[in-house]
Amino acid sequence: MAKYAGPAALTPRQQRRADLAVRILDVHTDSEGTYGSPRITAELRARGETVNEKTVAAIMAEIGIEGISPRTFKVRTTVPPGARARRRRP
Repeated sequence: MAKYAGPAALTPRQQRRADLAVRILDVHTDSEGTYGSPRITAELRARGETVNEKTVAAIMAEIGIEGISPRTFKVRTTVPPGARARRRRP
C-alpha cells in the first residue's frame, strides 16, 4: 500500500510556466489591461526574458486575460454646410 507523500513539487517546466504567469500578469497590469500577447512578449524580451509569443498567448488564455483590440477604422469625413451633393450622370 502506497503512502500519500503530500503535495508533489512542481516540475521545472511547471515552475517556469508559473513564474511566467506572474510576470505576464505584472506586464498586463502595468499596461492597464491593454497589452495582448505580442506586446507582452516584446516587453518580457526587453526585460531579458527568453519567451515565445505562442507560449505567452497560451498562458494568458489559461489565466483568463486578454488585451484590448484597437477600434476599427471609421471614416470621419465632414461635409461643409451648404455644400451640394454631386449628381452622377447615367
